[in-house]
Amino acid sequence: MAQRLSSFLSVDFVLATLLMALAGYMRFARLELAAFNFDEARALELAADILEKDPFTTRGLPSSVGIVNSAAFPYLLTIPLLFSSSPLWVTGFIALLNTLAVGGCSVLARRWFGLGPAVIATSLRHESVGC
Repeated sequence: MAQRLSSFLSVDFVLATLLMALAGYMRFARLELAAFNFDEARALELAADILEKDPFTTRGLPSSVGIVNSAAFPYLLTIPLLFSSSPLWVTGFIALLNTLAVGGCSVLARRWFGLGPAVIATSLRHESVGC
């Protein structure tokens, strides 16, 4: 039992938890400052169309070179739209996904490269603050 507790509260777990908490704070602290312009607004419009009109669309956001991307992002945005159409709610959902991505980055980097690179990679993910 003591062995399990010590492995549960290992340095890796504590460090990953602290980095996840920091990532969550950085992403959720000022959600009201996020802006829904151009691409974000278009993705939200496509997601609303999926829910209201065409649940089997293949339309996505156009890339900068004119190629239309898959509809994965608009489909993902339908999840928060089921609860509220507020852009703040959608921004919070994206912030949650970004926070989980930091945790995933930490787990993968720890598994494949060790503790040091995991801390560095997870810390670098904090550079992309916002949604």
